[in-house]
Amino acid sequence: MSPERSSAPRPPASLSGRIDRLFAVNHPPEEPHRPYRNREILDACKAKVREMTTRQPDEAAQFTEISESHLSELRRGIKNPSRRTLRTLAAVFDVPVQYLDFSDPAVAEEVEIVLAVREAELHARLETEQRDQEELRAAARKLQQAIRTSGVTGMAHRATRGGMDPRQKAAMMRALADVILDDEDDEDDLD
Repeated sequence: MSPERSSAPRPPASLSGRIDRLFAVNHPPEEPHRPYRNREILDACKAKVREMTTRQPDEAAQFTEISESHLSELRRGIKNPSRRTLRTLAAVFDVPVQYLDFSDPAVAEEVEIVLAVREAELHARLETEQRDQEELRAAARKLQQAIRTSGVTGMAHRATRGGMDPRQKAAMMRALADVILDDEDDEDDLD
């Protein structure tokens, strides 16, 4: 065995393990922080069958819709799937069917490498998203502190409360707006 092969990730030994691995590594693009739900994969299976029926009717018979209970049983390792079920799941998860039918160990190892790359990309994307969120929270805290210490809120309260005639209020509001807009112009110059 070559050194590259021995360091390659090992595919799970069971079908349920491989299906769970596909769920763990593939996340919805709009919500990358969570894996797909069974219902989403079932909907994708139905869509794949419809697509094949429309685009390649002669090959559509190779695919099948999957029930929620059947997918659940496959994930728990208590049912054996049909060849059509394996083809459908492989197509939905974008892996060769050999990964799921155990017919070619070399293909399974190659898929594991691809899945490891997908997993690393997912973790990098999640870490970036987390850093961005932390940076946004820090900026919001800094802005809140600046507003508190600048006296802007006090001026705004005085401008909108009693004690000033309408002209004074209007002047105060215009001055506040000018200060805020002036600060925004300064920030635009920095960009």
